[in-house]
Amino acid sequence: MLNIILIILLSIIELAAGCIMLKRYRSSGDKALLILTIFFFFSSIGAVMKILLAGQGVSYIGERPLLKPTSIFIGFSIFFFLTLYPIEVMRPNWLNIRRILLILIPYLTFSGLYSVAALTGTHFIYSASEIFHNIDKTEVFLRLVLALLFIPYGLWVMLMGYNWKKSSAPLMWIRFIVFMIMLMTLTFSCSRLFQIKWTMYLHLILYLILTAVILWVEVKVRFQVPCANGITGSKQEDIRDDLCKLLGTNANYLQKAIKASGYQSYSDMINRIRVNYVCNELKSGSQDNIQDIFYRAGYRSRVTAWRNFTAITGASPASWSADPGNV
Repeated sequence: MLNIILIILLSIIELAAGCIMLKRYRSSGDKALLILTIFFFFSSIGAVMKILLAGQGVSYIGERPLLKPTSIFIGFSIFFFLTLYPIEVMRPNWLNIRRILLILIPYLTFSGLYSVAALTGTHFIYSASEIFHNIDKTEVFLRLVLALLFIPYGLWVMLMGYNWKKSSAPLMWIRFIVFMIMLMTLTFSCSRLFQIKWTMYLHLILYLILTAVILWVEVKVRFQVPCANGITGSKQEDIRDDLCKLLGTNANYLQKAIKASGYQSYSDMINRIRVNYVCNELKSGSQDNIQDIFYRAGYRSRVTAWRNFTAITGASPASWSADPGNV
């Protein structure tokens, strides 16, 4: 019964999450949001199918063969598609058809080898001990490799390069999402491939947690990056236009008001307010990494952030933090 309740809850939440991502994608055209939209909708459909099968007395954990090829291929497909999201966030517009195919070469190679080995027949396995007793059989060995292939893929995504200038989310959150994806895939493997029953419930709970984390990043972190003047956005030109609309004025009068306030230009005002934010964070004794503080201030380039901070305060962040009163 708990299983059915969790699946129903999952189907509703995934559908709602898909609708939210679809709305944001339509307004931004962000490919990462398109990936999430498709994933959430398919997750909701998959959950509904599980409910229907359960209503017909069909359980996806029971007395049936382990390492079923269909479960292996479906599980990896879901995992791989979901990992496209953190890749797109870390390195926007880096993904294309050619690179996706290159990334899939190891998986496609082992899948091809398995297809050849399976021509001689498939061994039916009903317990974990039978897997190890038959590990010397090529077909069984390749199925096990394919079932665990998500581990090196996940580690690669965890360690791949991060485009600080273009990414719109902190690396810490992206790494956490990849870790959750791997953990969720591991519990899926244990429940669907090795029939460890309690991992089914853990898998569903992790699924809900992952959805909540992704929504938090998209709504609170990634799409509402704090900028110096409190208006969200990634380009100063867009922020300036938004500020003009908010104040009911034009760029010329805005520039005069900025100079009357003691700033040389709009960029000078933005940079000084950003640096002031960083200084306040350092003064408060924040234990956060300086890069994360720069990110929250609205910077996307470490070089630019460091240069502006040094030019305005006359010291590096480390020197200023060590003795803010004398700098």
